[in-house]
Amino acid sequence: MPASIHKISQGIIPMSLQSWWSWFVKSPLSLKWFVLLILSKPIIDAFYFVKDSGLLSPAQIIGFLSFLLCLIILLSKKPRNSFVSTDYLMLIFGFFLFLNATLVYAIDLEVKGIGNFIRIMIPVLLFFYLRNEIKSMDDLNGLIFTFLLSSIFPYVIYFYEFLFKPIQIEHLSEGRGGGMRLSGIYADMFNYMAYIIGDFLIFCIYFTNRAYAGLKPHFTGILIVTAITILGLTGIRHQASWGVFAAILLFFITFNIGNRYGRSIMLVFSISFVLLFPYIWRKTIAPLYSKEINAYKGLTREDRALNGRIIRWKKYFGYWDDMPIEAKVLGVGLSNHPASPIMMSGGMHSDYVRFLFATGILGILVYIAMLVSIIYRSFRYPRPLRFWSLLSVVILMLYAISSNPFGSSGALLYLCLIGMVVAGKPLRDFVEAT
Repeated sequence: MPASIHKISQGIIPMSLQSWWSWFVKSPLSLKWFVLLILSKPIIDAFYFVKDSGLLSPAQIIGFLSFLLCLIILLSKKPRNSFVSTDYLMLIFGFFLFLNATLVYAIDLEVKGIGNFIRIMIPVLLFFYLRNEIKSMDDLNGLIFTFLLSSIFPYVIYFYEFLFKPIQIEHLSEGRGGGMRLSGIYADMFNYMAYIIGDFLIFCIYFTNRAYAGLKPHFTGILIVTAITILGLTGIRHQASWGVFAAILLFFITFNIGNRYGRSIMLVFSISFVLLFPYIWRKTIAPLYSKEINAYKGLTREDRALNGRIIRWKKYFGYWDDMPIEAKVLGVGLSNHPASPIMMSGGMHSDYVRFLFATGILGILVYIAMLVSIIYRSFRYPRPLRFWSLLSVVILMLYAISSNPFGSSGALLYLCLIGMVVAGKPLRDFVEAT
């Protein structure tokens, strides 16, 4: 193993609270605010109900301030590294998104429209902000540990719900698998899901790093985290999250199958799978996917799959078919159609559909090319960083089928954006920090 690569691998390690605090104190103000944002995110999201009183919720205010801070910092600093293919593709995609969001939401200068504009554009700004602010392996470790610290609060709330009494529940219809879904003090279960999936990804990265570096991984830790993740997924009862969990687990096994530690963990997972999967499938997964299974078997209409999203998509694709060619190629903002605001919003319940409408055929092709570029560039890095970058793309791609992971400033998006940014940075940034 080359010495420089070995140093990078050794650098991806869990921080102690003391070392994290030392890193935080030494970090520039331009990064400190983002760390504080991650830490406060689970508490801020709990005050979603404020907007029902006609006021801006804390989440909306923080979103606006985050947008301004990212913009100010980006405009006040020169890029640290030369642009690579991923950056150019994100810039082009961001231009298409900016053009359509301006025409649909911002041009009238209404408060609601400006809010929608910010919500759509902030992931792109965060990408370039993180690209410039992450300067070392210490920054990566610090941000990962910050995410773990931020997950303590939602996990405490979740375990209280699971072990004692639900705080807030959503009863699912029989068509959606029945039963109840825990959402705690939050607007929905996505606030739980972000930390359940995010923490599992982080511990898989830690295990992969130690195995790759020739150190004995923490078997007990990864088994406990996996069990907690399954417990969490059982409580939130979300279709896409089970698919994302399976993808992370598959990548985790694939990345570690070549070392003796990975073979041992695969044996444990295999035995657990044989013993537990039939029960989990029967009680949780099969009911959740009942409509999709029935549609595949021809027992129900195909458009009933994905919780009826296909019916919604057909409706708006009907509008799209009637739009002029320039709107189809460059985005619905050029159509002046009354349905354009909805077609560009999270109401599409799919980033693929949303981006097709919001940036046109050209825009979504550029977006997909950007994800492919990240995958390609990730192979320049050792396994732990490659694992993180690849899974960041995979998570966004899987959730994008039936939701809008790139359409918010959610906690899981922060983790994925950091992983995506890594693939576009030079190796020397991470070597010099160790």
